[in-house]
Amino acid sequence: MVVLVLMVLGGAVWAVVERTGEPRRTWGCQRRLKELGEAFLQYARDRDQALPAGVVQFGEREGSWDRELARVWGLGGDEGDLEKVADRFWCPSDREPRADGRPRSYSMPMYELRTEGWPPTRRSEGGVGLYLDEDRVRAAREWDPTLGDGVPVMRVGMIPSPADTALLVERVAIRNVLGRATFACILNAREQWGAKTLERDRFHNGRFNYLMVDGHVERMTERASGGHTGEGGVWTLRPDD
Repeated sequence: MVVLVLMVLGGAVWAVVERTGEPRRTWGCQRRLKELGEAFLQYARDRDQALPAGVVQFGEREGSWDRELARVWGLGGDEGDLEKVADRFWCPSDREPRADGRPRSYSMPMYELRTEGWPPTRRSEGGVGLYLDEDRVRAAREWDPTLGDGVPVMRVGMIPSPADTALLVERVAIRNVLGRATFACILNAREQWGAKTLERDRFHNGRFNYLMVDGHVERMTERASGGHTGEGGVWTLRPDD
């Protein structure tokens, strides 16, 4: 009985230790990603399974996925509204300084409309984040004349394997600022780490957190996230890479 009590107490102490320092910050990042995953899914439920575009940029009109998620919480997309929920987009381990604005620690893997074509297929090499500007929308309309004057929309049903496809990845960089189109999308794992003041091997002990389309979070190295080829894995819509 004494041994059992000691084992239970030891487990409780270890749980506290695990939740301090970098382990605690890593756990906090995972929790925030899960909250963002819930917001994405609510956004999709309210909009016929459509996900927000990663970036919208038409002339002076500029938008990003974080601005759209703010609407799920009953807010607008301006800087004042984003300020109210800024911590939800920030990983506690991300202490890279931002020159202008609040930090955003995450980006959507990008789907390049100009080269991938539209609509996506099971062999598409792009991710879930659409970058919508004049050139890319024009290319999408050429690929898919049924769009007419409309714009492409990524829907959950277009993603063959939601549990194996990243919705958000960590991106620590001085230019990844809340509400900005710049760095709201990301092409591949090579772009994930842009920090100048942090040591990579101490950030989450050498791994990143990845939010999948189905809402769960996985922690892995950049190499593992790219799959067996290094150019696929959770970064693409392909279900078998």
